[in-house]
Amino acid sequence: MAAKAPTKIADVEEQRQKDHLLELAHNHACSSHKLFDFLQEASLTNQQVAALLRNYDAHASVLRRLLLNAAGMMPEAAVTYVLENVRNEYGNGDFSENHQGQLRSLAWDCGVSPEEFFSCRIHPDIGAFIKAASTFYAPGNSCPQSLGRIKKAAITAGAITATELLAIKEFAYLQKAFSRRGLAHHIWFKHVEIEVEHSDESLDLALHFAKEADGLKCVEYGMLGVLDANVRLYDGLLAVAQNHQSVSQAV
Repeated sequence: MAAKAPTKIADVEEQRQKDHLLELAHNHACSSHKLFDFLQEASLTNQQVAALLRNYDAHASVLRRLLLNAAGMMPEAAVTYVLENVRNEYGNGDFSENHQGQLRSLAWDCGVSPEEFFSCRIHPDIGAFIKAASTFYAPGNSCPQSLGRIKKAAITAGAITATELLAIKEFAYLQKAFSRRGLAHHIWFKHVEIEVEHSDESLDLALHFAKEADGLKCVEYGMLGVLDANVRLYDGLLAVAQNHQSVSQAV
């Protein structure tokens, strides 16, 4: 019986750390952004659909490549947490099922033409998000000394965790908005379930590093950096969704 005690203590500590990371995400300003209130009530026009999905696609495309790069940054024992996510993003071995194609098919099913979709401008806040988030997905050498012994992979793990935890809410509210177009069961909204799985994997990834000295600090740093960046992301998505003139002629 006594031999099991350390395992129980370790389990309690791991749950405490997990709850702490969940609380960081839940209590951050981005979790209560006005974008979610808008999606809760919005009846989207085709112009709004085009602008919203075009800008969502722009940020998601960059995050996929950053996630792919992150797999190569991980120590051997942590690679598996990232690879399953990457494989899913790219269609689980069938590229015709990739997530970008699913997003664009949602736009086409709403009656948005490819020309309308690709003529939408990318809001500056989306670019600001991409620039900010990239520094946490692929941290350089300018991390603060207060983190102690810097573990770049742990910072990346925190960044991934922030993205996956907020993605659950993003897809749930996007599904509500598109349900008014009769598309609540579109294949892209399988993400509502998929992101729960991804969030579990990303939390396991974060906890892998949180067990090490200074690891939790680095995970928190990466998480908070991307959560802060998400405010700009949601600012941009809300701005284009509210602007009925967001679709312009391609030049």
